[in-house]
Amino acid sequence: MANGTEGSGPDASPTQGDGGTPNDPGAPDRRRLLVIVLGAAAAVIAIAIVVALLVGGDDDDSTNAASKTTTTVAVVTTKPAVTVAPATTSATATTSATTTTTSTGPVITSYTASTMSIACPAPTMSTQVGPPSVTLAWTTQNATGVTISVDGSGVYGTYGPNGNTTITVPCNGQTHTYLLTAKAANGQTATRTISVATHT
Repeated sequence: MANGTEGSGPDASPTQGDGGTPNDPGAPDRRRLLVIVLGAAAAVIAIAIVVALLVGGDDDDSTNAASKTTTTVAVVTTKPAVTVAPATTSATATTSATTTTTSTGPVITSYTASTMSIACPAPTMSTQVGPPSVTLAWTTQNATGVTISVDGSGVYGTYGPNGNTTITVPCNGQTHTYLLTAKAANGQTATRTISVATHT
């Protein structure tokens, strides 16, 4: 009959399972195998990703390490050797000097006579002619005064450090000496002698 129930006849198609898949006794095994293969593939892919990440991380670390490597250059400055001479110790001797103030002695700078020779008058000449004389003159330095002695006797006269005097000369044919002594304040003295000859 045309409206008969499907699958009731001998030519009816086999009943389809879930998803329209024909009922096949080996289908569950194929599905399990497919799941295993897909799981294995997923595991391989995951492992590959992990390995890639690790390798990439190592490269990054290597790159970072390389980029972080600091090159330290040691600069050595060589300075010329400086020769230092040993310090010379100089002993400063302190000398205590005692200064003694010594006054300069007197100096007779000039001593002159008006004549060095006198002619005595003849005995027969008038006694109205006075005795001959000699004028002595002197200059000194550093002297407070002078004295004159005649013929080695005592002091004939005392005078200033610079001056002159006239002295009578005995007219007896002999040579007479006139000693000039200059004296300083400290007691030092200087002397000089002039001789005057008399003759007839």
